[in-house]
Amino acid sequence: MRTHQEIDARSLWLHGIIAQRMRNDPTLFDRARQTLGRLLATRPVNEQPLLRQWQEIMDAGIESCIAAMTEDTEAGRQRRQSAPFAGLLPPRERERLLREWSTSHAKA
Repeated sequence: MRTHQEIDARSLWLHGIIAQRMRNDPTLFDRARQTLGRLLATRPVNEQPLLRQWQEIMDAGIESCIAAMTEDTEAGRQRRQSAPFAGLLPPRERERLLREWSTSHAKA
């Protein structure tokens, strides 16, 4: 079983990969903003505060978004739990990356 710290570290790592891709391909930022719009329209009230934070961050631009995605703080960890970046990595690539993480972080 993974610890919360391991899950948070893996999430930060994946968000770092997505952030770099977003910097190289700003259309990914646009796709994430569209996803955020859908999430705001469909998610329950208890998820709205984090989604609103993402909206404010993304309204400030791509660099603000990238900084928030890769922020290694408690607030950053909480925001990543409701991040609008699902689907930006193709499923097979995401699976490969998760296997890579698991292999490189396997317990001895």
